[in-house]
Amino acid sequence: MPIIVLSLLIFVSCASQPTGPTPDWVLTSNSNAQYWVGVGSITKPFSGNIREATRTQAVNEIASQISIQISSNFTNVMTEYNYDVNAFTKSIIDSRVENSLDHIEYVNFHEDENRFYVQAKLSKQKYYESLAKKRENTVQTSLGYIQRADKELNGESFKLLQTAMDEIVQFMDEPLHIEYEGESQNIYSLIKLKFQDKGNRIELISAQKEMEITFGFSNNEMVSLSSIDKNSGRNISGIPVKIESSEKINLVSGITDADGNLILSIPQFESFSTQKQLLLSMNFQGIELFEHSFSKTPISIKVNSPSITVNIDERLLGVKADNPIIGPMIKEFFASSLSASFNESQQVDLIISGKVNTSKKSDSPNEWGIYQTFADATITVHSGSTGDEIYSVTVPKVQGADFNSNEGSAKEGIKKISKKLETITLPQILKHIQKL
Repeated sequence: MPIIVLSLLIFVSCASQPTGPTPDWVLTSNSNAQYWVGVGSITKPFSGNIREATRTQAVNEIASQISIQISSNFTNVMTEYNYDVNAFTKSIIDSRVENSLDHIEYVNFHEDENRFYVQAKLSKQKYYESLAKKRENTVQTSLGYIQRADKELNGESFKLLQTAMDEIVQFMDEPLHIEYEGESQNIYSLIKLKFQDKGNRIELISAQKEMEITFGFSNNEMVSLSSIDKNSGRNISGIPVKIESSEKINLVSGITDADGNLILSIPQFESFSTQKQLLLSMNFQGIELFEHSFSKTPISIKVNSPSITVNIDERLLGVKADNPIIGPMIKEFFASSLSASFNESQQVDLIISGKVNTSKKSDSPNEWGIYQTFADATITVHSGSTGDEIYSVTVPKVQGADFNSNEGSAKEGIKKISKKLETITLPQILKHIQKL
């Protein structure tokens, strides 16, 4: 009996043993002049490594304190540099915290029946000393890119300046000054000015000041251009160039060769007017230093409407149709899409010819009183300048039906062919000729 009582006393004592009091650092951990302090806590039960997860939480709390400082210093710089402030600041915080992991100390742990706690701290002195070393190394690296960019003006110069900026941008929460050509200069301002100065030195010169094209038939038209250094007069290699229409819908781009020359096809125009304009400019897409302020070289374009011959032999049950359907529909389509003019001369841009035939199934209607016919069509497109066939299509056996006559049935069959040509075939022909 005494043994049983003793056992019960031991059990009750163990079961009711109180948890130690929550330490003050869990409730009142604050950063100070010497340290950033963070506390992480994870609720139990937890599936995973609870210690590691809690340590990560503590580090994130330190990172959030650093982010407040970085964000306030970076807002103006990033707005000027065209970055998303929040996204960019986050990348900097992640980088700096990762580089500071060796200096983070985990000073306290506490566990109760509900949660697990970790207290971490980061020495501000060590953080700033480490940051200063990295900043100095980065500035020297950036300076090296600037000096390389200064050796010669070409397309690579702009890439080097962008690389120089990419090097320092994560440290621009404080002014970065360097000794350059005997003067103390802000490296950020220096890079921007050099990029702008080099861009302003380049002039794009087109061999053609004016051009004449046929609307819809300009795919083989080319623009020859050169990139010139205004200061020295020499051709500049590796300059990215784009040529775009004044509509700013389509553009063509390329890079000047070793001799500073480039040939580009002209972009397509989306709508017809007798006068258009092309604009030549440097194409620094993807380079944040570019501010779209460099000059553009205009080229005047006189646009002619294409001339087309349409010759469709449309027969209604063997008889030439008095009021054809297909030919007028084709003319209306190209008048609308290309502002085309039409004549019977062979001196045209495009020749569209074809045959449309219809045949009846019987002289009499079927048992339901319906006259049945079949229609078929063949359309061929030739280049007016070379005579080469550039497109051909056949639409076979389209059935027509009418309660009144075979003639009415044949017209219905032709209308079906017309609809198919208008919605499918002619748009395909249009795309095809614009690629010639």
